Formats: sequence, C-alpha cells, structure tokens
Amino acid sequence: MGKYSSGSAAQFECPVEGFQTLSSGKYRLRILWELKRRPLRYGELKTALAASMGNKSIAARVLSRDLKELVQRSMIDRKDYGTVPPHVEYSLTEVGKTFIPVLRTIHRWGVEHLVKQSVLDALARKASK
Repeated sequence: MGKYSSGSAAQFECPVEGFQTLSSGKYRLRILWELKRRPLRYGELKTALAASMGNKSIAARVLSRDLKELVQRSMIDRKDYGTVPPHVEYSLTEVGKTFIPVLRTIHRWGVEHLVKQSVLDALARKASK
C-alpha cells in the first residue's frame, strides 16, 4: 500500500497510510494549524511554533524539511517575492484548508484527554477576568 503519484495530497492507496505520512513530520500538523488564520512568513511561522511549544528552540533544518514536504503534498503554497533579503510567505492551499476541520477535531480531543487540568484551570481563570 504505497504511493501511486506525486505532486498532490492524493498519493496513497490507503488513506490511513497517507494521513500517517502527512502527519509524521515533527512540525507538519502545527504548521497547518498556524496557517489556518492567515499566510505567514518563515520567521513568523518559526516564532509562532516556538511560542506554542513553550518557546523551545526549533531547528531550521527540520522546519524547512517539513515546509518543503507540505508544499510537495500540495497542502501549503510557498510564495517567493524574489527580493533581497528574501521574502517568502506560506499559506494553506484549498486542499490544506479542507484539513483544518480535522485538526480542530484533534485539538478538541486533545483538550479533553491530553491537556493537564492545571492548564485548563489557568485558561478558565484568564477567560473569567
């Protein structure tokens, strides 16, 4: 059950295998989640990802690899403005946008089953202020 074509999100005979491959990168799902609101430049994306991980350092090589893979799978677009210094912007493709409801479901499940109660309590206190 392997790949049968390249250059699009639809490359697998088995949808579960396809999802597993798509989501196997260290930052791939987070990249898609961060791009759900608007296009982001590389530095903005790196900062947003770091913030969502408690400001942990993100290896540029790993982030670049995951971005390239998502572009290759037609989940995101990479727009290079051809300027110096480089101005590159990433955005969701139409296919990528269809994946956001899936990520929202995963997010809801994670909040219900994986997030520490102390974090939920802190968020509730912050919301009530």
